[in-house]
Order: sequence, then structure tokens, then C-alpha cells
Amino acid sequence: LAAQRGIELSAVGAGSGPAGRILSTDLPAAAPAAPQAAAVRPAEIRTGPVGQPTRRKLAGMRKAIAKNLTASKQNIPHFYLRGTIDAGSLFDTYRRAKAQFQCSVNDFLLAAVARVMGEFPAFRTRMEGEELVEYPTSNVGIAVGLDKGLVVPVLLGADRLALPQLAAATRQIVEAARGGKIEAMGQGNLTITNLGMFGTEEFSAIINPPEAAILAVGAIREAVLVQDGAMRPGRVMTVTLSCDHRVIDGMQAAQFMARLKEVLESPQMLV
Repeated sequence: LAAQRGIELSAVGAGSGPAGRILSTDLPAAAPAAPQAAAVRPAEIRTGPVGQPTRRKLAGMRKAIAKNLTASKQNIPHFYLRGTIDAGSLFDTYRRAKAQFQCSVNDFLLAAVARVMGEFPAFRTRMEGEELVEYPTSNVGIAVGLDKGLVVPVLLGADRLALPQLAAATRQIVEAARGGKIEAMGQGNLTITNLGMFGTEEFSAIINPPEAAILAVGAIREAVLVQDGAMRPGRVMTVTLSCDHRVIDGMQAAQFMARLKEVLESPQMLV
């Protein structure tokens, strides 16, 4: 009976029967019911007004960029090579050079690319209509981001400039581009685009026609390097080369990247 009512006999104490025996009359009617938990109401989720999207007609610089790069991806058979540069010497050499004249890491990259382009005619060649046109100098485009889009001023004959002159000329054409004046627009052989200043480690870029290649440069970052079986701290940088397969073959691109790596890892030859 105690079990049916949910009563523990030890809680009743001594009964009224002989020798303290517990009788049925000693048992309460039922054990007190456990209190029920209050129902929990789900939290009310409030959302703000959705509003309406803003529509803008594709126009101006944005329209030109869309047209140019869509045509590039549709008509140019891209292929890509990616390489990692040991950037320790590059970074140290840049810091020493900066104490002597105004320069940036990008200036070292541009100087290295221009030098290697001089050794590989395919990278000074453009697809113009049905013709392959090889240029005698390294004309390097520099991608410059603006509020309204992207422009590519070109440094003509970059391979013929010493690093201090190259740095000054690059600074001049980039500042002019930001002011609305694009130097030698459309006359490049290869463009350099660098997103490393935003922390981007690596990316692939779309070729800027009629050029045959574009080099995408990532951030210089700290890494653990392995040399002769031993680990050491260092700095690395990843670069990705996009090529037009109508103009440049895979072996040429691989040789270009190997030589570029060699120059960037021995940057003293650029100063």
C-alpha cells in the first residue's frame, strides 16, 4: 500500500501498532506531488524591416571592366602555375634599400618580373588579332584599385630602369592613375596584381587582354621552412601566374616561374 501511494516507510517513523508496527492508518493518503516545471516560452525573435534592394545600371568603368574580363575568360584559354618564394632575403633587402631611397616590395617584384621577361620573349608577346606581336622591352602593367573599379597603368621599358628609377616611375604612374590619368593604357605585355597588403595569401587573376599573362602576388607571411632536413623560421610569398595558352606553353611558363623564384630569392642582383 505504501508503494502504491509512493511513500517511503522510513519517512513515516514509528507506527501505532504493537512494537511500533506501521499500520495502514498510519500512512498519509498520498505522497505530495512533485511541483511541475513551468513551461518555458521560446524567445521571441524580432527582425528589422527588410527594405528594398538598390538597383544600378551597369555603366562607366564597371561596365568596361565587366566587358573586358568576361571576354578574357570566354576567349582566352587560361592556365595557371603557382609557386612559393622564400621571401626572407627579399624582405631584408627591401628594408635596407628603403633606408636609401623610397621603394616598396612591389617595386622589387616589378624589377624582377621585368628582368625575367627580358629573358623569355613569349612573355613580351601579345595576341593582336590573328598575329603574335613580340615587343623588344618589358612593358609591365600595374593593377591599381580605385573606388569605382580597377585600372592598369603601364611602365614601359621597365627592364631598362635601375631600381631607384623604377620605384620613382612606378610611384608616379600609380599616383597619376588614382588621379584619373592612365599612363600607356593597353600597352602592357604582362600585369602584376598584388593583394598582399590586405593579408591575402594567394589568388588567381584573369588575364588583361591583349596581354598574355598576369602575375597574382600574395602577402609575405611567416612560415616554418625545411632546409637540409632541418626546420627554421622564415618568410614566404606565394605567386600565381595566369597564362594565355595560345601564346605561352606550359614549359615556358614553368621556366619563367623557376627563374623568377631564383631572382626574387637573390634580390641583391636587383639593387
